[in-house]
Amino acid sequence: MKILSLLLLATSLLFTFNASQDSPELEEAATLATSASKLLDDGKFDDAVNPAKRALQIREKLLPANDIRIAASLSTLGKIYFYKKDYKAAREVFQRLLQNQEQNLGPDNVRIAETLDWLAPLYYQTGNT
Repeated sequence: MKILSLLLLATSLLFTFNASQDSPELEEAATLATSASKLLDDGKFDDAVNPAKRALQIREKLLPANDIRIAASLSTLGKIYFYKKDYKAAREVFQRLLQNQEQNLGPDNVRIAETLDWLAPLYYQTGNT
Protein backbone atom coordinates (compact mmCIF):
# COMPACT_ATOMS: atom_id res chain seq x y z
CA MET A 1 0.00 0.00 0.00
CA LYS A 2 2.90 2.36 0.74
CA ILE A 3 4.25 2.19 -2.82
CA LEU A 4 0.83 2.87 -4.34
CA SER A 5 0.25 5.73 -1.95
CA LEU A 6 3.65 7.20 -2.74
CA LEU A 7 2.87 7.00 -6.45
CA LEU A 8 -0.47 8.68 -5.89
CA LEU A 9 1.20 11.37 -3.79
CA ALA A 10 3.86 11.94 -6.46
CA THR A 11 1.16 12.20 -9.13
CA SER A 12 -0.80 14.64 -7.00
CA LEU A 13 2.30 16.73 -6.39
CA LEU A 14 3.03 16.77 -10.10
CA PHE A 15 -0.47 18.03 -10.79
CA THR A 16 -0.09 20.58 -8.01
CA PHE A 17 3.16 21.77 -9.62
CA ASN A 18 1.49 22.00 -13.03
CA ALA A 19 -1.59 23.63 -11.54
CA SER A 20 -0.05 27.09 -11.79
CA GLN A 21 -1.85 27.43 -15.14
CA ASP A 22 -5.07 25.94 -13.74
CA SER A 23 -8.07 27.75 -12.34
CA PRO A 24 -8.27 28.31 -8.58
CA GLU A 25 -10.84 25.50 -8.39
CA LEU A 26 -8.48 23.05 -10.08
CA GLU A 27 -5.70 24.17 -7.76
CA GLU A 28 -8.04 23.44 -4.85
CA ALA A 29 -8.75 20.00 -6.32
CA ALA A 30 -5.02 19.28 -6.54
CA THR A 31 -4.55 20.30 -2.90
CA LEU A 32 -7.52 18.16 -1.83
CA ALA A 33 -6.21 15.19 -3.83
CA THR A 34 -2.79 15.50 -2.20
CA SER A 35 -4.42 15.68 1.23
CA ALA A 36 -6.59 12.63 0.52
CA SER A 37 -3.55 10.64 -0.66
CA LYS A 38 -1.61 11.53 2.48
CA LEU A 39 -4.53 10.62 4.72
CA LEU A 40 -4.89 7.33 2.84
CA ASP A 41 -1.19 6.64 3.34
CA ASP A 42 -1.53 7.46 7.05
CA GLY A 43 -4.45 5.04 7.40
CA LYS A 44 -6.93 7.85 8.19
CA PHE A 45 -9.54 6.53 5.83
CA ASP A 46 -12.57 8.27 7.35
CA ASP A 47 -10.79 11.63 7.14
CA ALA A 48 -9.72 10.98 3.53
CA VAL A 49 -13.21 10.48 2.10
CA ASN A 50 -14.38 14.10 1.96
CA PRO A 51 -11.28 15.64 0.34
CA ALA A 52 -11.16 12.78 -2.18
CA LYS A 53 -14.83 13.20 -3.07
CA ARG A 54 -14.54 16.99 -3.34
CA ALA A 55 -11.43 16.74 -5.57
CA LEU A 56 -13.32 14.34 -7.85
CA GLN A 57 -16.37 16.63 -7.97
CA ILE A 58 -14.30 19.63 -8.99
CA ARG A 59 -12.34 17.71 -11.59
CA GLU A 60 -15.43 16.15 -13.14
CA LYS A 61 -17.04 19.58 -13.35
CA LEU A 62 -14.09 21.35 -14.97
CA LEU A 63 -12.09 18.78 -16.90
CA PRO A 64 -12.81 16.64 -19.95
CA ALA A 65 -13.79 13.05 -19.14
CA ASN A 66 -10.51 11.72 -20.53
CA ASP A 67 -8.31 13.83 -18.22
CA ILE A 68 -5.98 11.63 -16.19
CA ARG A 69 -6.72 13.64 -13.04
CA ILE A 70 -10.28 12.30 -13.01
CA ALA A 71 -8.98 8.73 -13.22
CA ALA A 72 -6.49 9.47 -10.42
CA SER A 73 -9.29 10.83 -8.22
CA LEU A 74 -11.47 7.80 -8.89
CA SER A 75 -8.59 5.48 -8.03
CA THR A 76 -7.86 7.25 -4.76
CA LEU A 77 -11.52 7.31 -3.72
CA GLY A 78 -11.96 3.63 -4.59
CA LYS A 79 -8.95 2.68 -2.48
CA ILE A 80 -10.21 4.72 0.45
CA TYR A 81 -13.57 2.94 0.35
CA PHE A 82 -11.82 -0.42 -0.01
CA TYR A 83 -9.70 0.13 3.10
CA LYS A 84 -12.77 1.40 4.98
CA LYS A 85 -14.33 -1.97 4.06
CA ASP A 86 -17.15 -0.17 2.25
CA TYR A 87 -16.95 -2.70 -0.52
CA LYS A 88 -20.14 -1.66 -2.29
CA ALA A 89 -18.98 1.96 -2.64
CA ALA A 90 -15.47 0.84 -3.64
CA ARG A 91 -16.88 -1.43 -6.31
CA GLU A 92 -19.03 1.36 -7.76
CA VAL A 93 -16.06 3.73 -7.92
CA PHE A 94 -13.72 1.16 -9.46
CA GLN A 95 -16.38 0.24 -12.03
CA ARG A 96 -16.57 3.93 -12.99
CA LEU A 97 -12.78 4.02 -13.21
CA LEU A 98 -12.74 0.92 -15.40
CA GLN A 99 -15.34 2.41 -17.74
CA ASN A 100 -13.31 5.64 -17.90
CA GLN A 101 -10.11 3.76 -18.67
CA GLU A 102 -11.70 1.52 -21.30
CA GLN A 103 -13.13 4.56 -23.09
CA ASN A 104 -9.96 6.63 -22.87
CA LEU A 105 -7.20 4.02 -23.10
CA GLY A 106 -8.92 1.16 -24.90
CA PRO A 107 -10.04 -2.16 -23.41
CA ASP A 108 -6.65 -3.85 -23.90
CA ASN A 109 -4.46 -1.22 -22.25
CA VAL A 110 -2.20 -2.65 -19.55
CA ARG A 111 -3.08 0.17 -17.12
CA ILE A 112 -6.55 -1.35 -16.77
CA ALA A 113 -5.02 -4.41 -15.07
CA GLU A 114 -4.55 -2.57 -11.77
CA THR A 115 -8.20 -1.55 -11.73
CA LEU A 116 -9.24 -5.14 -12.43
CA ASP A 117 -7.00 -6.28 -9.57
CA TRP A 118 -8.93 -3.98 -7.24
CA LEU A 119 -12.30 -5.08 -8.63
CA ALA A 120 -11.70 -8.84 -8.26
CA PRO A 121 -11.92 -8.99 -4.44
CA LEU A 122 -14.79 -6.51 -4.52
CA TYR A 123 -16.84 -8.81 -6.72
CA TYR A 124 -16.05 -11.60 -4.26
CA GLN A 125 -17.12 -9.45 -1.27
CA THR A 126 -20.27 -7.99 -2.81
CA GLY A 127 -21.44 -10.81 -5.03
CA ASN A 128 -21.55 -11.05 -8.78
CA THR A 129 -24.44 -8.64 -9.41
